[in-house]
Amino acid sequence: MDDINFGSKYDRQVRLWNSNGQQSLTESKICIINVSTTASELLKNLVLPGVGSIVIIDSSKISQNDLSTNFFLQESDLGSYKAENLAKNLKILNPDISITPITNLQLNSQLFSSETSSTFWKSFDCVIYCSISNNSFIDNYQDQLSNLLWELDIPLLKLSSIGFFAYLRIQLNEQTIIESHESNFYDLRIDHPWNSLQNYINSIDISYTKNENYYKIPYSIILTKLIQTFKYENDNKIPTTSQIRKCIKSLYKTGDESNLDEAYNKAYLIMKNSTNLSNNIKYIFNNVKCLNITKSSSLFWILTNALKSFYDIFHILPITGILPDMESDTKEYINLKNLYTEKFNIDKKYIKEKVIKTLKSLDRSPNEILNNEQLLDLFLKNSHYLKVIKGTKWDSIDKILEIFKTDDEHLKNKALIYLAFLSFESYSKEYKMYPTINDNSKLRAIAISILCKNKDIKTFPEGLEKMLDELSRSNGNELHNICSIIGGIAAQEVIKILTNQYIPLDNCLVFNGITGKTSSFKL
Repeated sequence: MDDINFGSKYDRQVRLWNSNGQQSLTESKICIINVSTTASELLKNLVLPGVGSIVIIDSSKISQNDLSTNFFLQESDLGSYKAENLAKNLKILNPDISITPITNLQLNSQLFSSETSSTFWKSFDCVIYCSISNNSFIDNYQDQLSNLLWELDIPLLKLSSIGFFAYLRIQLNEQTIIESHESNFYDLRIDHPWNSLQNYINSIDISYTKNENYYKIPYSIILTKLIQTFKYENDNKIPTTSQIRKCIKSLYKTGDESNLDEAYNKAYLIMKNSTNLSNNIKYIFNNVKCLNITKSSSLFWILTNALKSFYDIFHILPITGILPDMESDTKEYINLKNLYTEKFNIDKKYIKEKVIKTLKSLDRSPNEILNNEQLLDLFLKNSHYLKVIKGTKWDSIDKILEIFKTDDEHLKNKALIYLAFLSFESYSKEYKMYPTINDNSKLRAIAISILCKNKDIKTFPEGLEKMLDELSRSNGNELHNICSIIGGIAAQEVIKILTNQYIPLDNCLVFNGITGKTSSFKL
């Protein structure tokens, strides 16, 4: 698909993640294992926005029970493969999507266990596993899948919904995010103007007694002039917001100057120190992947290495070049815009030359960046808001038990549903069936055996028994409304991963349909 098609067919979502995000989504390939109502809802929310290719792995057939909650399977489909019918029905929603069902059980075994399986899994950008707890085949291979995808650096999502409860767990080795979509991209340098901007500022008088066009001056110029005047008159002391606002009030002549109103409202910007680094950028600059560039380094880390070099020399990050709309004369605004664009191009040239030099030293082609001008622009415009997510593996039991030996009751409450699901899944794996309300004592014994793996846990967590009762009461059945919610949340996280935009969940989420609340925490 090209940008024109994006604009017509996917207009609303392109506004969220831009044409480059839609391009990434359209070129993505995902795999989903097991067809459940949750899986169907998740896939619906990926098919509609245009994920390019989907593979569905499931060898089970449609039963009467499936029809009670899954709107994407029909009574006429009874006895046929779930994966095939789901693929057929989802295809109607977006004919441009490629959906391939895999139903051969023997082939499935090879995909999980053969030496050549990594070739198959490498083709995916994301894998989703919908837990079906008494499916012995999946129980036998989910650990191998987790380990393999971790080694291949392919994101893996696991989710399940039973009764009124649901959870989502993301296994993500590392996610490097350029477009985090922070709310404030503006880098006005009010406190730290460069030479050409300072010369421009010096040429402007903001006093209405000396400049009859003072009401045309952009607010960033007004704030910078007032800061510099205040520092000059007060032994280089930095003014407070209230002090600057007092100075702005003295500039009014008619009381109807909209640029002064804007300067007054934006006066808090003077407190920003343009030379400071966020914790995220500090983490990136101290990361061994940024410090030690190798031939196998990704372009993201080569760019951040160049960014660190820039900061080490100039003690400030490159300017983003993004100038917000301002109340001003058109000519004055264009003059200011040109200064910011000129500075952006100067900073960009330094980063570009540094990256080319690094690529050549690694015996890699400079075309990696020369042919990727859009990426370089995106990187610089977002350079103040880069983000790296470092995830953990599925090894959940030890990690979650660490939570229950602490005194953090708030965190324990968040983790209760997840612990209940782990107990439910362990029961199903051991007894090859879902627990019923009559199996509460056995399910509770499973939960106790899990808790006893950590000797520092002395008591049975308050509230866990009610969670277990709800899961056993549901007998492994899904509720469509709960599946719709968790499927929508999971699809949103998949889109974040595929577009490499926004900040994904890190890394566990539970949903309580009784209270209508979601909670997230990290394992």
